[in-house]
Amino acid sequence: MFKQYGSIALTFLGIIFALVMYQVYLTGGSYVYGLDDTYIHLAVAKNFSQHGVWGISPFEYSATSSSPLFTIILSGLMFIFGVNKYLPLVITTAFGLSYVWLIFSLFKRTRMTTGSSLILILFLFALPLPWLTLVGMEHLPHIFFITLFLHFIYRYFETNYSKYLTNAIIAITIATGFRYESLFMIAAFAPLFFFKKKYKQIILLGRVEC
Repeated sequence: MFKQYGSIALTFLGIIFALVMYQVYLTGGSYVYGLDDTYIHLAVAKNFSQHGVWGISPFEYSATSSSPLFTIILSGLMFIFGVNKYLPLVITTAFGLSYVWLIFSLFKRTRMTTGSSLILILFLFALPLPWLTLVGMEHLPHIFFITLFLHFIYRYFETNYSKYLTNAIIAITIATGFRYESLFMIAAFAPLFFFKKKYKQIILLGRVEC
């Protein structure tokens, strides 16, 4: 499994490196993110790490970040390593590798043949994993924790072990920090808990929305 993961991880890193270098070549030596939202994250993170002000200006607060947790992580890295526009790319690359590992972990009970590995590679790159990495935003971390949430919910209904529900709550709470829309996942699963007469579990999940 590790050998198969390593080959896909190296392929993923190679593609990201090639695309970054190609864009740097096209822009005359500077990497440019495809969306302006990434630069909003960078501005807020910079001001929060250097001035303690949450906003695009160091002089006043403004709720301009669509992903508070992503901005906080970015701000923490800036506080440690200094301001660097490549930090969002570092974060998304790390989560890209983590997502590949997560997918492999979920399929570890099956025998990964060469054919199934190729299908998995096509799935990951059709996601599209490279673009979500290069854009330098919160999408990959969000997908990572949403996938974890779905896995833990599935395992909870399969085994009825409370630890899976706890893990699911943790995963969806973190996912909500990346994207507020994650709360709709709780609303989507609430009827399923209701029909299975798991009323206490509905209350536990509902607390995340509060």
